[in-house]
Order: sequence, then structure tokens, then C-alpha cells
Amino acid sequence: MEVKYKPKVLCSQIWNAVVISMYREHLLSVDHVQKLLYQQVTSDEDGKRTLKPPTFFVSQDDSAFDQEFYPSHSEAERRISFFAQSLSSVLPEPVPVENMPTFTVFTPHYSEKILMSLREIIRESDQYTRVTVLEYLKALHSDEWDNFVKDTKILAEENSSNFGQASAYGQAFAQDADKAEAKLKTDDLPFYTIGFKSAAPEFTLRTRIWASLRSQTLYRTISGFMNYAKAVKLLYRVENPEMVQLFGGNGSERLEQELERMARRKFKFVVAMQRFLKFNKDERDASDFLLRTYPDLQISYLEEMPATEEGGQPRIYSCLIDGHSEVGADGRRKPYYRIQLPGNPILGDGKSDNQNHSIIFTRGEYLQLIDANQDNYLEECIKIRNILGEFEEYNPPTVSPYSPAAEPQPTPVAIVGAREFIFSENVGILGDVAAGKEATFGTLTQRIMAEIGARLHYGHPDFVNFIFMTTRGGISKAQKGLHLNEDIYAGMNSFTRGGRIKHTEYFQCGKGRDLGFCSTLNFITKIGTGMGEQMLSR
Repeated sequence: MEVKYKPKVLCSQIWNAVVISMYREHLLSVDHVQKLLYQQVTSDEDGKRTLKPPTFFVSQDDSAFDQEFYPSHSEAERRISFFAQSLSSVLPEPVPVENMPTFTVFTPHYSEKILMSLREIIRESDQYTRVTVLEYLKALHSDEWDNFVKDTKILAEENSSNFGQASAYGQAFAQDADKAEAKLKTDDLPFYTIGFKSAAPEFTLRTRIWASLRSQTLYRTISGFMNYAKAVKLLYRVENPEMVQLFGGNGSERLEQELERMARRKFKFVVAMQRFLKFNKDERDASDFLLRTYPDLQISYLEEMPATEEGGQPRIYSCLIDGHSEVGADGRRKPYYRIQLPGNPILGDGKSDNQNHSIIFTRGEYLQLIDANQDNYLEECIKIRNILGEFEEYNPPTVSPYSPAAEPQPTPVAIVGAREFIFSENVGILGDVAAGKEATFGTLTQRIMAEIGARLHYGHPDFVNFIFMTTRGGISKAQKGLHLNEDIYAGMNSFTRGGRIKHTEYFQCGKGRDLGFCSTLNFITKIGTGMGEQMLSR
């Protein structure tokens, strides 16, 4: 059974998914979405249903259209324009989803903020300021806050009507128009001020999530990179329309299970939470909320047990849990794996040791190394097969490399680098300077360095050839003091042992930067010290 679809129909599904993902993140209003979506309309001639392209595409060729498709200078505009520009690059040919390699996103976490609490958001940050974090974020993202409030009001209306309460709007319109308008404004004031009117957890949590997705939090990182699972499902569904029919069409439970199975096969997300068992109540609640929201998220941590004999060393285990783990009587999740380590693995500066003890839980041929203050987007995740194609392993040679007939092969690709967008660039002058520095070094300089074969590994959104790196000294060196910039040494390792390092222009992730003078100074000190150590080490 072969189901034929026009390419336009299949492309429209991907485009609509991208637009709806932006709407769910409150970057676009309903009016904007209407102008950006492909819609099914009934044809006038034969009465058949046809696809109507969005006004956004039609207006590109017709200057008579003067409409707003997204707020000007907004995040939505930046994302759509980068996505469009990136598609004009030379992309490696993708393979079908079933044949694509497996990869893991790997994030070390120590004490970074997981999810902002209500107290942090709506109280003044110190005695010298009169501005709360929420008010500051509202000023920075005013359009997104308006979209969020409209969404929340609809939700509140539905809730109040479900419980049989007369809607505030209904009561207001029963009186004369002026009074009605005044009452509506009064009723809406809490929504526009703090984002909720009822203190029910589902409403306060929405405000906390909205603020967390616009700050440097682990929740932002995880919700961004979990888009890989959505992208794999979306591509699998679009490329296999006959499979969709076979499993009962869109929306059927069997189809969802098949899509979930494929996403789990191809993608894993491991967060190495070094302090997991030492979290306070807020951090425990936040990590539990992460596991409930994303059950496939895996968390690795260290567990310390008392010594078996008196005066002996405590036993330390490396453990792994996820959202499907069984919850014990004490409220703790039972780990799937509990591996005894020969001693305390934290020997160096912490981050690299945290990665090294957790790397056994990653799966697949490739790793993407991510910090706990990054972000990703659905439209970038769709390009995952192209970027994995940069490793040049999709078409391996058919002749044995040891055969006399074998042709010389290029050296293996060890690391593929990607661009970063600094999302904290509009948060004061320091953010702006950090963003300019990143554009200069992270994009302009690295593309030249990659061209002459001198680019190393600088952490963040780089993809690593897992088999190549782990058989040549690992991805993190962990000697205290000497290996301060552990990612630079991973680049040196692969470089000196015959690996190539590439840089891509068509893929980008979000990244937060330090926003205080002291933290910026610490970062620059770390870079300077690291450079000194590199000079000594080589």
C-alpha cells in the first residue's frame, strides 16, 4: 500500500509545526499565526479541499501586501529569518529517519538554577531596587507577555465556566457599557501584573515557566533540546505517510506509540546532576517536575554509602534514573543502574569529572555537549540529520581499508562545531558586549580557523564523534588546575591523534552569558589562566 502526497502537503506539515511551536512559546499571537499557517480551504471550482499557502509567502512577491506577520525585531523574526537563510547553505544529504544514527545530548549540572520559584520572580531582588524579575522580563518581552496573558485569560475562563461559576465577562456585560469596561480592566489587572488571578498551582506554575524560559535556567535548556524528540517524530511521520495510514491515521494511539518508539531509538538526553541527592526542597521539587514533564529525560548522579568496615573509605556509586523509574516508599526513585566506582570521581575542577562518571550512560555514535544555560528550537532540530552527515559516515567504503585495492580515505571527523546565538544580548550593556564577542570569536573567527584546519573544541553546541573521542583519551581531561578549560584539551586530543574538526554555519543553538561584572571577570580570568596552562602543557 503506497500513499502518495504532493511535496507541498508534506512541507506544509513541517512549516505548520514550526509556527505552532512558536505560538506555544508565546512568540506569536493568534492573528500572526493565521497569516503564517497553511490552511485547508474548499475549492470554488470542484468543491475539493485544497491547501492555501500562508499570506506570509504570497506577500513576499506582492508589494501591495503590507501586513505584520510577527512583531518587528522579535525573537520570532530572528528565528524565521535565520532558518530561511540557513536553508540556502550547502547541506549534507540526509538519510531516512530509520537509518539515521543515534545520538545523545549530554549536560553537566552542578548548582545552576533549574526552575525559578514564585518568590524569586515577584519579589524585589535586593533592598536597593524597586523592580522585580518579572517586571524586568515583562519590559524586555512585552509582546510575549501580552500573548501569555491572553492565553492565560482563555484558560481561566474555561476553568471558571467548568466549575459553574458565572464568568466575569458575563457579569460585566450585564451592566452598562462604561461600567462593564471598567470592571473588565479591573478583573484583568492581576493577569497583566503577575500573570495569574487564582493562586492555584497550575496558574502560578505557568508564570514560573514563562519567566524560566526567558532566563538562564536548566528548564529552558531541557525544554529546548527535547525538541529533538519532536523533530524525529515529525520527520518520521511526514516521510512515511503509508505508516500513518497503517497505524490508524493522525491522532491514533498506535501511531503515537510508534513515533515515541522511533524518538527513543534515535535520541537520548542525559543530565549529570552531581549534587542530586544533596538538593534542597525547591531543587528536588524542580527536578521532579522536570521528570514528570519529560519522562524520557535521564538523570545521572553520585550516591555515597558508608564504608563497610570501620575507618574505610565510603563507597560511591554512579546511578541513573528517568521519569519512568519506580518511586520507592521514601519518595525517591529507584535507579536503573547503580555502578560502584573505585573511589570518589571528583578529582579535578568538578565539571569534567561529572561528565566522565556519567558518560557510560550515553548511547549512540554521537554526543552533543551542552551547558546548563543553553536553548534550542524546533526548526533547528529538524536539521539534525544534515549535521550528523557532516561526520561523513553515511556512505562508508565498501572495500576493506587493509585490502591492496583500497583507496586512501580522509582522516575521520572528530568534532563538528556549530554557531551560538547569545539570547542574553538585550539584557544590559554586558550582555551586548558578550554577544558581540561571541559573534566575533564563536562564528567569524571559527569559520576561518576551521577552513585552515586550526579550530579546536570550545564546548557548547559541538557534536562529538563518540567512538573516536572515547578511544583517544575521552572528552574531558580532569586534572585539577592544569585542565581548567577541559574542552580545549578535547580539541587538542582529537587534533594531535589524527581527527578533523569542522565548523557549520547553518545550525545554531541559544546560549546565555554572564551578566555581572564579577562573573564576567571570573570567566576572563579562567580563559587567561587556561591559556597560560596550555602554553605550559605543550
